[in-house]
Amino acid sequence: MEYNKEVEENSAHTEGFRFHPTDRELMKYLILFVISKPFSKLVPIVLEDLYTIEPWDIFKGKKDRALYFFTELKKKKTGNTRYVRSVGEGSWKSQDKGKAVCSEKGSILGYKRSLRYQNPGLPLHDGQWLMKEYSICDDVKKHLRQRFHEYNKEHYVLCRVKRKIGKDEDGIAPKETIIDEEINDIIGSNDAADTLAIDINRPFHG
Repeated sequence: MEYNKEVEENSAHTEGFRFHPTDRELMKYLILFVISKPFSKLVPIVLEDLYTIEPWDIFKGKKDRALYFFTELKKKKTGNTRYVRSVGEGSWKSQDKGKAVCSEKGSILGYKRSLRYQNPGLPLHDGQWLMKEYSICDDVKKHLRQRFHEYNKEHYVLCRVKRKIGKDEDGIAPKETIIDEEINDIIGSNDAADTLAIDINRPFHG
């Protein structure tokens, strides 16, 4: 089942659309994913191995402040409870013990944990990438095993990754002037702009 097709043309990549799910909603998406249940293509959560790619490479060519992924955690050793957190020369370090995410009726669905990318050898990126990791709790996993024999995504989690920025919303100082390239990014090619101008100035004949 593919969860990452057509996302580039939908949802968060559509101007004006904002994907702001609650913790509970993200847990529900994760549960649907691990039992291979489909959900809307407008949901911009893609499948990616976050422990084989540096965080800044994930954001190449994207304007989003935050991206969402399903990823599989891999244990350091068979039978070990600890997972591999290293990626490249850096690693994702836990910042807390995790916070419970509950259903509408108060039952624990899973946990949300905060992580930060650390790489002292790269000051530009060290501590500048943040992750929220959502994992399903053991009791819910037990119910899923009993009800869905095809359940085979035991170690998958849902992650929200974003870059830490300064006080400015976009992290960019405001400028009084704008260049043509930026205008073209907004309105498209010059041909499109010329066509629009012609249409606007064309005399109206009733």
